[in-house]
Amino acid sequence: STGTVDLTSAVLTSDAVYCLQSVSSTSGTVTCTTPLTACVTITVLPLPTVSVSGTTTICQGDNATLLFAGTPGATVNYTLNGTLTPITLDFITGENTITVSTNTTVSLVSVQTNPIAPSPSCSQTISGTASVTVLPLPTASVATTAVCQGDDAIFTITGTSGATVNYTLSGGITSTGNTLLNASGSATVVLAGITSDITLTIDTVISNTTPACTATLTGVSATVNALTSPVVNPISEIHVCDDNNDGFSAFNLKESE
Repeated sequence: STGTVDLTSAVLTSDAVYCLQSVSSTSGTVTCTTPLTACVTITVLPLPTVSVSGTTTICQGDNATLLFAGTPGATVNYTLNGTLTPITLDFITGENTITVSTNTTVSLVSVQTNPIAPSPSCSQTISGTASVTVLPLPTASVATTAVCQGDDAIFTITGTSGATVNYTLSGGITSTGNTLLNASGSATVVLAGITSDITLTIDTVISNTTPACTATLTGVSATVNALTSPVVNPISEIHVCDDNNDGFSAFNLKESE
């Protein structure tokens, strides 16, 4: 007669060889034994691994790349801002990447091999995180009021605190300059004794962050008008008659053209 038996090994962490020694049968009082030499090798496959890297901070409008690296060909399950997402590692390099442009947190969940039959698929839960933080671009605006010719022109710039504002002056003055916004997000540009209209145009704003973020602005400007002071012509000597000899005389004084 024939029969089968299943043997369960202990937990294996390395390859193991199991060999049959002998087989015996008993009939009545007689036991017959046959020596055996058959062996079987159990190959223990390593569990797949993976890591994720690339944590960084970027400016709004830029991209960041997160790198998955581990067992070639493995399938990685991870959460992207809480949403479960799979990705397969390259069968040669064992790497793959994702590109993001918004605030992102990636957390590893599990990794599983993609075996070639008859090898089994091995998997394990795994942990690891990477994140991308997106900084907003700095902003700025400018305002001013009219002044009289010869007075100081004052431009008030407001925006992101700590940012550097680069600007261009045009009109009665043609030049470039920059100013630093204080903790309250403001700064003033004073031009002494202007005699004609002047326009201040904001070109770029650079944040005081790491990394520094630059915003290029278009059409953000203000013009201070230099108003002409009124002119009064000198009054000429006037001769009038005192008709009633009382020491007084009435006359009209009007603007001279």
